[in-house]
Parts: sequence; C-alpha cells; structure tokens
Amino acid sequence: MKGHQIKGFALAAAIAAVALTTLAPSALAQSASAASLGLPSGNGRELVVRACTSCHQADKITAVGHTPDQWDQIIGKMIDKGAKATDSEQDQILNYLASHFPAKIATTNH
Repeated sequence: MKGHQIKGFALAAAIAAVALTTLAPSALAQSASAASLGLPSGNGRELVVRACTSCHQADKITAVGHTPDQWDQIIGKMIDKGAKATDSEQDQILNYLASHFPAKIATTNH
C-alpha cells in the first residue's frame, strides 16, 4: 500500500508542476523580466517591456529622458516601425515613460 501512496504523491506532484508551469500567468515572467531590465515598477512597465524591449535594450529607454511630447513622438515612430500597442496601451506607455524618464534639466557651471 505504501508504494501506491508514494506513486500517487509523485503523480500529484508532477500534475501540480505541470499545472503551475502551464497555468502561471505570463505577467509573472514579465514582472521578473522588467525587474531584471532595471525598469522601475509602475503602471505601464509591463507594456514597455512587451512593446519596447522586444526590439531594443531597456537602457536605450532609461539612459535618456524626454518631455511628454517627445515621448509621444517616439512612441508614434515606434508604432509606425511595428511596435504593437493599442491606443489605450500607448497612453499608458506614455504616462509611464514621462513620469519615470522625464527630460533631464541642463545644469550650467558658472
């Protein structure tokens, strides 16, 4: 009887493992991916990962800040080049980028 219990437990564990890997939402993978890319958390981050980093590295985004109008123009160019995002998603991406990567204020040394 004990052998059947062990086989039953192994089968249950295998089924659970398959269920977790099959049914786990891709958002978990994207969150881990976004964190590893150095993108700060916030509404729109996962969209940036999906729409932007499929073509280029995140440091291209994080290295330079832009005004909201500049980000809007950049997003439009990327959509024209094939980035996939609905109008609503584009708005979320714009808000995320504008709030986390604003234009850098130039400083002068006198």
